[in-house]
Amino acid sequence: MEHSLRSMRLKMMGICFVGVHIPLTVLCFYAVLNGLAGLETVLVTTLISTIVGTLGALYGVNAVFNRLSAAL
Repeated sequence: MEHSLRSMRLKMMGICFVGVHIPLTVLCFYAVLNGLAGLETVLVTTLISTIVGTLGALYGVNAVFNRLSAAL
């Protein structure tokens, strides 16, 4: 049971990580294809907010799995 819960935790954290980084990845591709003129501030703001969002999502998922693990 512990192995299954650990595997599910890693999968959920991976999904959160990828999901949160999709907007940043798309913005970076857009900047590369269309030039960086005027996008520096947007890129930095997006990067910082993406990192904060990722940390929040991973913390939340981890908290849920810790409670679930303790209940089992």
